[in-house]
Order: sequence, then structure tokens, then C-alpha cells
Amino acid sequence: MAEIPLPPLYGRHGGPHVPGMGRNYIILGLCALLVVVSAFAFSDPETASRYYEMRRSVTLSEDVQTVVMALLVAGIGGYLAWHYLKRD
Repeated sequence: MAEIPLPPLYGRHGGPHVPGMGRNYIILGLCALLVVVSAFAFSDPETASRYYEMRRSVTLSEDVQTVVMALLVAGIGGYLAWHYLKRD
């Protein structure tokens, strides 16, 4: 029985291959979709004000920001110290 030749599933860079569509076109399409959705969402003043209030209510207080930054610095510093001081 003869085998039917199939196109490769992956492109030359190892990612999924979509015939006729480059990765750049997909990213460009997603950015265009983001712009269109943002234009619709923020063209209405009432919706824009709701989003603004929601964003303001979610922001962290100054004390919480300081604690989060200290934990991030301690975590990154601990990782770097472990990485450079380990003896394998």
C-alpha cells in the first residue's frame, strides 16, 4: 500500500506550523484585536469610568507594596546566594 505524504507538523524553528501563517502575523492579529476591543471598551465614558474605579480599588497600599518588594528582594537574593554558593 502506498503512503500518503503529509506536511510536517512543525516548522523549521520547532513551533507548530500553520501553512501560510507566520508567527508574526498571529501576534499582529492579536495586537489588532486588543486595539479594537480597547477602543470599544473605552469609547463609552461610563464603561471607562467603571474600569478606572476598578483599577484604583485594586491597587495595593504603600505598606503592602513595601512588604511585597522586600519579599521579592529576599527571594531573588536567596536564589542568587544559593546558586553561587552551592558546591557540586
